[in-house]
Amino acid sequence: MSFRPIAALLVLILLAAPVRSADAPLYEVNAILPTTGSSAFLGAQEAEALGVVEKLVNRTGGIKGRPIHFAVSDDASDPKNDVQLMSGLAQRGVPVVIGSAVSSMCAAMLPLVKSGPVMYCLSPLVDPPSGSYAFSAAIGSVAFMPLLPEFLRARHWKRLALLNSLDTSGQDYESKMDAVLKEPANSDITLVAREHFTNADLSVSAQISNIKAARADVAVVVATGTPFGLVLRTLKDAGLDIPLIVTGANMTNTQLAQFHANLPSRMYFISAAGAKPDPSARGSWKEAQSTFFDSFKRAGIAPEYSHLLAWDPTMLVVEALRKLGTTATAEQIRAEIAGLHEWYGLEGRYDFVSTPQRGLTRKNAVVYEWITAKNDYSVTFAEKN
Repeated sequence: MSFRPIAALLVLILLAAPVRSADAPLYEVNAILPTTGSSAFLGAQEAEALGVVEKLVNRTGGIKGRPIHFAVSDDASDPKNDVQLMSGLAQRGVPVVIGSAVSSMCAAMLPLVKSGPVMYCLSPLVDPPSGSYAFSAAIGSVAFMPLLPEFLRARHWKRLALLNSLDTSGQDYESKMDAVLKEPANSDITLVAREHFTNADLSVSAQISNIKAARADVAVVVATGTPFGLVLRTLKDAGLDIPLIVTGANMTNTQLAQFHANLPSRMYFISAAGAKPDPSARGSWKEAQSTFFDSFKRAGIAPEYSHLLAWDPTMLVVEALRKLGTTATAEQIRAEIAGLHEWYGLEGRYDFVSTPQRGLTRKNAVVYEWITAKNDYSVTFAEKN
């Protein structure tokens, strides 16, 4: 793999950038995130990541000499609020909006951005139409799902159970998993239990009992936030300690610390690379990783997966604006991002030409293992290239 000398180019660009005057007007970029409500464990940290990016950009020249500011609107974890907020921003003619953090919220806004503004959704579980004004962060389920049977086979787990929330994310996950498991190469893996619940349910005891009776080797749990905590507590009460594979949205140390007493002995996340420095990173990818971790160290913040979800999308928007200037239109920003075929971010190489609206493929996915004793996670599995 070849790397362009992006780091050197950025240095030259920044040195040549005009020094902003003390009274230069702010350039505002809008974001819609759940900083309160049930998804605040994601949105609050993503808003925090935008603050780190803001400081980085402003100490390295801003946008054509103008300081940037990310104006975050709180959708309170309610898709109805996302519709109202996006409608207002679209009427104002803003060129780009970052957010929201959850697939159902992004899905609610998709019809409103058919002709702009650019919407960079921070949920991986949204697949915007190719060529649209919407982009999606990290690794989508269609990309990471093929890694699931590879990982199960490597661990000699053949009896799989699914405990799935009946929301947009859960339905997407289940349909993609079914498609992968139907492939002839994965016929040795059997789905022995398929259980569902809603995020409003107060009990999942019956579902857990069915999984226990099915003698599953491992269970996939598709739930986040409070419903995920309910599942963990019920598993603990049932005395069922089997390995769990859960969604990357749960890779939040503060949330997992709250669930500490009910965590299983083995828990894994299939998600995007970048949550930990990759020792194999070279060139522009290594530079992008260093920028991320150094910026958070400078801010005195221990980075988590939620920060990662916001980082590359925001940096992509920033670099588009630095190239196009503060008068950039939604159409120009969309075209600039969509035309990138070798851009290196925290999560690796992006190619929006080959993978429209996302830029990443299954080769950017890894499996993390949660290490309870360290209150941290480590990379335990990746695709064989």
